[in-house]
Amino acid sequence: MTQGRLRKAIEEYTGTDPLPMHMPGHKRNPAFGSDIFSYDITEIEGFDNLHKPRGIFADAEKKTAGVYGARRSYLMVNGATGGILSVIMAAAKPGGVLAIHSSCHISVWHAAELAGCRVVPIRPAIQEGLPFYGAVTADAVKQVIINTPGVCAVIITSPTYEGVMSNTGEIFDVTDKAGIPLIVDAAHGAHLGLSDRFAPAPSCDADIVSLHKTLPAPTQTAAVNLFTDKISHSSVEHYIDVFESSSPSYILSDGAVSCIDQIREDKVPFDKWANALESEIYGPLSSLQNLRLYSAPDHDISKIVILCNGIKLSRHLRNDFNIECEAAYPTHLIAMTGAGDTVESLARFKEAVLASDLPGYASPAAFPVLSCPDKVTPVSIRDALAEGTIKLPVEQCVNRISAEYVFGYPPGVPILIPGELITEEIVRSIGKASDFRMSLTLSGRRDWDKTLCCLDD
Repeated sequence: MTQGRLRKAIEEYTGTDPLPMHMPGHKRNPAFGSDIFSYDITEIEGFDNLHKPRGIFADAEKKTAGVYGARRSYLMVNGATGGILSVIMAAAKPGGVLAIHSSCHISVWHAAELAGCRVVPIRPAIQEGLPFYGAVTADAVKQVIINTPGVCAVIITSPTYEGVMSNTGEIFDVTDKAGIPLIVDAAHGAHLGLSDRFAPAPSCDADIVSLHKTLPAPTQTAAVNLFTDKISHSSVEHYIDVFESSSPSYILSDGAVSCIDQIREDKVPFDKWANALESEIYGPLSSLQNLRLYSAPDHDISKIVILCNGIKLSRHLRNDFNIECEAAYPTHLIAMTGAGDTVESLARFKEAVLASDLPGYASPAAFPVLSCPDKVTPVSIRDALAEGTIKLPVEQCVNRISAEYVFGYPPGVPILIPGELITEEIVRSIGKASDFRMSLTLSGRRDWDKTLCCLDD
């Protein structure tokens, strides 16, 4: 169903002069000046319900499963976040342990918090000369499972915000032999596996994809895909009911349905997108002199990552070329592409980057050496948040237990989690992130003020 078809269905069902004695409050009244209201509907008689799909949404979820090769798929209208919370809560066990990729999104850690599970980190590889984490290896996952009794799920992110993909086939072999579900946050990889021009989809028991990040779908639309029965499907459905709005947007739902239909009808131009990336980006920008285009076998080509002074370059691209990039850091810049890109749009970006290939936009001569401090978590996240706390200057927090999150946004990956032992290395990592003007956010939405909340012991 497209937005036009949804509007037509509303008109056919309600008539030309409807009297909506039901939600929403705008009553589709054109006097409010927004055309979007004309096809904003609710769960009235004659329309499907995303929480109990029997018609158009049930059909769409079957189509989604077919598109992704899943046993069962669920459409989400509160983003991948709602799907991540739902799947992890369904896989978690009381008193269990969640093995979590250190660079997982904050929603994964929030799921561990809600589940009351202890967490053990899976350290990603650190690549020399790169200012972001590399892939998770099967050996790293295997060692965590061997050394940690009670692991009830392994959660990794692939692809990462920078487009780094882990070898999920090898990792899945490890977790499958151990009888432990592998959950992949593939929010940035909704396009993977849909065309042989892009990398395959992750191998796993369940993944969560954000349709809106790279495909023609509105913001907040996502899908949960279950490939095996290791995680109870009924439990996933229960937690989707918990975390999804009880009044899911028909506008967003319709956008997700339309996206899946376009994929099935070969209307998403994967070949043109991939061809444009090759001809306009990975060919011409491979010879940059002062900036450097990141490329690797384990990299999703839809993410353009340029090693440079991303803060300066992004400001230059915005002010002088009217180009807004996804994210900028002192060490690199991320430009996301999607199915809506064309040869013309990527050529415009290419020309701007080539014109900016100047020493003033190169990476700083000395940026902080990337590290991944060991996370020692003697207290669960949930317990740490329930204890009495004290706020102290950061230098006085070493060897105390954190009572709050500290994470950089974007992409929302924690540097410190509640229940974690605060070490000198973590304090240095927070300081380096602050010094290099990374946007730090703490629990309660407070900004970084060189203090931390710790357990008051």
